[in-house]
Amino acid sequence: MRTFRILFAGAAAAALFLGASATASGAGTADPVSLSVTYTCDFPLIGKQDLPVKISGTMPDTAVVGQPTTVADYEADATVHEAITDVLRQLEAKTVEGTGTAGVKATDGAGVTREYEVDLTVPRTPVPETGGLVVPAKGAVPPMTADNPGVARFDITPNFATTLTPKKADGSLTDLGTFTLNCNLKPGEKTHLGDVLVTESVAGHQPATRE
Repeated sequence: MRTFRILFAGAAAAALFLGASATASGAGTADPVSLSVTYTCDFPLIGKQDLPVKISGTMPDTAVVGQPTTVADYEADATVHEAITDVLRQLEAKTVEGTGTAGVKATDGAGVTREYEVDLTVPRTPVPETGGLVVPAKGAVPPMTADNPGVARFDITPNFATTLTPKKADGSLTDLGTFTLNCNLKPGEKTHLGDVLVTESVAGHQPATRE
């Protein structure tokens, strides 16, 4: 059973984040999985910086052709380094919040690939007095349906974007205002989240009828 987390990184920083729980029709048991990757993001004022992100979630180990499979508890936790939080502190930011978009790619047993967009939410996260911070991002992954039996592979897509808003203690905006952070997976990083065995049918279930 595989699980996958995608922190969208968030802050994703950069981050990207939000949790959802769902069941998959005709799916097997679900186990947690995780993937740690590093993105390069173009931050305002300080330019390109690495952003480590831990992506996690839960997905079934088996599924049925034509029936939806859902990745649940999708979360991406981005580790924002001190160089970035120093800038936030200098601008009197006390919290950061925002939204983001990440992607998941599913390839079924016949090599048919579909991409799914994941909308992420970055909850209001306090900026610490010293050091870096971890920004969580959570989101609901759309149900995925395999057209063909076999082993379906799930990967994260290499790019994500997040729109962030740092705020002062009184809730007003900093001089950064609201900004968009574009991030790209660093070369050589793994993208594989996990695999799901897709069958024609399982006991008590029949594949969904398709035109």
